[in-house]
Amino acid sequence: MAVETQGPKVQVLLSVPKRRFPLAVHRNLLKRRMREAYRLQKAELLYPFIEKQTHGLVFAIQYVGREILDYQFMHTRMADALMRLQNETLCLHLNI
Repeated sequence: MAVETQGPKVQVLLSVPKRRFPLAVHRNLLKRRMREAYRLQKAELLYPFIEKQTHGLVFAIQYVGREILDYQFMHTRMADALMRLQNETLCLHLNI
């Protein structure tokens, strides 16, 4: 969802469902891993693209797996998700 903004150009929401992970410790672990994977890759994969746009970006990432995955796998999947987000945002701006 593209939005016009004066403040930060990118806002992200990370979510892990309580139904799949009833223990808060597991939800927090997954959110920490997601947050770190996003933090390390946002400057390289997302920000250069967003800075060229006239609108900001607000999006949510929800963990849909049923098991706790290791950080390396999550890091790779976050890169895939950010590239996909970049491509879909580009298509929206080009009205494709």
